[in-house]
Amino acid sequence: MLRQKLIVTGVIQGVGFRPFVYKAARKLGLTGFVRNTSRGVEIEAQGKNAGSLQNYIYKYVPPQASIENIKIAPLKIKKEKEFKILISKKYDAQSALLPPDLALCKNCAKEILDTQNRRYNYPLTNCTDCGPRVSITAALPYDRKNTTMNKFKMCPSCAAEYNDPLSRRFHAQPNCCPVCGPQVFFEGEKGEKALKKAARFIDGGKIIALKSIGGYHLACDAKNFKAVTLLRRRKNRPHKPFALMFNDLKTAKKYCRVTPLAAKYLKSSAAPIVMARKKITLRGVADNLNNYGVMLAYTPLHKILFSMLKTDALVMTSGNAAGGALCSLDNEARAKLKNIADGFLFHNREIYNKLDDSVMFEALGKMRFIRRARGYAPRPLTLARRSAKTVCGLGANKTAAACFIDGNKAYLTQYTGNLDKEENRKFYLDAAAKTQKLFSLKPKIFARDLHPDYFTSQLKPSARAVQHHAAHALSVEAEHNLKGKYLGIIFDGMGLGDDGAVWGGEFLVFNNKKYSRAGTFESILLPGGDISVKEIWRLGLGITGNAHDNLFKGINKNDVETALAQIKAGINCPKCGSVGRLFDAAAFLCGLRQTVTYQAQAAMELEAKFTAPAKPYPVKIEKRGGVYTVLTKPAFEEILRRREDAQTVSNRFHSFIIKAAAETAGKIGVKQVVLSGGVFQNKILLEGIYNALTKAGFKVYLNEQVSCNDSGLALGQAYYLL
Repeated sequence: MLRQKLIVTGVIQGVGFRPFVYKAARKLGLTGFVRNTSRGVEIEAQGKNAGSLQNYIYKYVPPQASIENIKIAPLKIKKEKEFKILISKKYDAQSALLPPDLALCKNCAKEILDTQNRRYNYPLTNCTDCGPRVSITAALPYDRKNTTMNKFKMCPSCAAEYNDPLSRRFHAQPNCCPVCGPQVFFEGEKGEKALKKAARFIDGGKIIALKSIGGYHLACDAKNFKAVTLLRRRKNRPHKPFALMFNDLKTAKKYCRVTPLAAKYLKSSAAPIVMARKKITLRGVADNLNNYGVMLAYTPLHKILFSMLKTDALVMTSGNAAGGALCSLDNEARAKLKNIADGFLFHNREIYNKLDDSVMFEALGKMRFIRRARGYAPRPLTLARRSAKTVCGLGANKTAAACFIDGNKAYLTQYTGNLDKEENRKFYLDAAAKTQKLFSLKPKIFARDLHPDYFTSQLKPSARAVQHHAAHALSVEAEHNLKGKYLGIIFDGMGLGDDGAVWGGEFLVFNNKKYSRAGTFESILLPGGDISVKEIWRLGLGITGNAHDNLFKGINKNDVETALAQIKAGINCPKCGSVGRLFDAAAFLCGLRQTVTYQAQAAMELEAKFTAPAKPYPVKIEKRGGVYTVLTKPAFEEILRRREDAQTVSNRFHSFIIKAAAETAGKIGVKQVVLSGGVFQNKILLEGIYNALTKAGFKVYLNEQVSCNDSGLALGQAYYLL
C-alpha cells in the first residue's frame, strides 16, 4: 500500500483534467482526492497502484491539457474508502495556468444541430472540451464563482451533468442550457427567433454586429459585393483585407487552397485565422492580394447561424471602428458600431478578457504568428533561463503587447493593436493589468523601446531602454536559448536607432546581449517625415529628385512642390534604410500605387505580384564607417530606367533583397543567424533568405511562439533584463 501527493503544473484547469484523474484513480483502484489550487492540480492517491498514476497521467493526458511538471512526495497511509473531487484551494503562491478559449468540439457541434437534443440551436453550448475559458475568467483557480458565469445558476439537468464523473460536462465551469444559461438576442427577438432574424439580415445584404467568445465581429455576406462595399464605406476601411469565415473545411477548400498543415490549425481548438491561397475571387474582400485570411465557425453561435443562412461565405472582421479597439461590452458595441451595423446579435454572457482572433501564416513547414490572441493567449512560453525577479517588457507602439517574465515563464498579453488611439491604449493597459492580476505578477524592473515618444515608453520613462531591432533579435534568442555570438538580421518598418536615425534594415552582431551594428541598407529620404509612410509617392520623389515623371500624375501639385522644397532644404526630410520603406518605394516606382490606406499595403501588393525568382537588381555592398552598407540607389535607378512591369519588379526586387541579405551575412561571417522584424511576414523573403543562408552553411533561427512583428518585441525587451 502506497500513498503519494502529486502536484501537477501546466495548462490543466478548465480542460477536464480533474475528471480525467478521477476516472484514472477508479480504474487503478485508488482512494484519495484531486482538486484545483492556485498552484496547479493537487492529487493525493493511495493504493497498490498509486505509483502507476504518474505514468498513466502522462500517457493519457486530455487533448486540451498540457503538463509541465509533476512533483511527487510520499505520505502516510489514511483510512478512506473512495476517491473524491474536492473544492478548490487557494494558496498565497500561484503557479496555475489557465487555458485559452477553446473552439467548438465535435460532440457539442452534433448536439446543437440535433432536433431531439435539449441544446438544439442553443448558441452558448459548451463542455470540458470546448467553450470560453480566459475570456470569462477574473481569477484563479478556475471555478465558476471566479467567472462571469457566476450569475447563472445551473438547472437540475445541468447540475446533474456537472456532478456526474462520467459526463463530459463533469465540472465544466461554463456549463448551461437554454433553461438556465445566457440567452441570445437580435433586434427585439430572443433565442432561435433572434438567430433566424439575424440570418435573414445577412442574406438580405445587411451588416450585423455579432458577439463571439472574445469580442464583437462585423459580419456580412462575402458573396454580396454591395454588402462588402457598404461595410468598407461605413467602417472607413477602403482596402485592408477582410477575414472570411466558413462553416467547415470542405467549404473553405471550395474557395481556397488549404494545405494539410493549414487544415490542421483551422480545425484545432485554437481555430485561428489562417492565410490561404485564393481559388475563387470574392470581390471586395481582399483585392490585389493572393490570399484570404480564413477561419472556420468556432463557436456554437457561428455554427447555428450557418445552418440558417443561404450564403456559405461570411466576411467576419473585428468589431471595431476604423483603427480602434475591439468592442466586447454590449453598450460599447451599440455606441461605437451603431453607424456600421444594421443589427446586433448578442448574448448576456459577459466577456471579462477581450481577445481578437489570432492570425497565422505558413512558412518553412510551420505555422507562424501574425497576431497572437484568442486560442493562444494567455498560454505562457517556457524559457530555458529563469528570472529571479518578475520583469516586464512594455513593447512598442504598433501591434502592441506587453510581456512579463516570472521564473521561467513568459506571459504575453493578447494583441491590442496600434497605440495611436486612446481606446487602444486603454485596452493595452487593461490587458496588462488583468494579466498581472490573473497570474499574480508583480514586476520590479521594466524595459521600454528606445523611442521616448511611444506611449509605452512614457508609461515608465525611467525603464531600461532597449533598441527596437535589438529587442526583435532578443525575442528569437529567448525562444531558442541561443548561446554565444549570433547575427540578427532584422527587417521591419521603422525603429529609432542608437545614432538617433531611423533604422529598419539591420545586421546586428550579438554576444551576451551586447551588440554592434555590422550592416544596414543605404538610406532613402522621407520627405515630410511620418506622412511619407502613407503617401509613398514622397519616397519616390526623394529618389527621383523631380516630379516630371508620369508616376506623379494626379498628385496635388502644391504637396509635390512643398516636398521638393523640403528635399532641397533638408528640412523635415529624415533618412531611412528600412526594408519596409524600400518595398514601398519599389511599389511606387513600378506604378502599383501612390498612397496606402493600411500598414504594409504597398509591400503586400508587391509581394502578391511575385511569380518566381528572377535576376536580382545589382547588389553592391560598401563599407561605410565600419558598417557594411547595401546600396539601394542602383536598384531604384534600374527600375526607373527599364520601366519594368510590377510582376517583373516584384520578382527582381525580392531576389535583390534575398541576395543582399545573404551576401552581407557572408561578409560579416557569424554562422548563427536570427531573422525577425515585421517584414519577415513576407513569406517569399522569409523562405528565400532562410534557404539562401542555410545553403551557405548558416544555422538560422526564427520566431515560432511569438510574432516577428512588434507584438513579439516585448519578449525581447523583458529577456534583456534577465
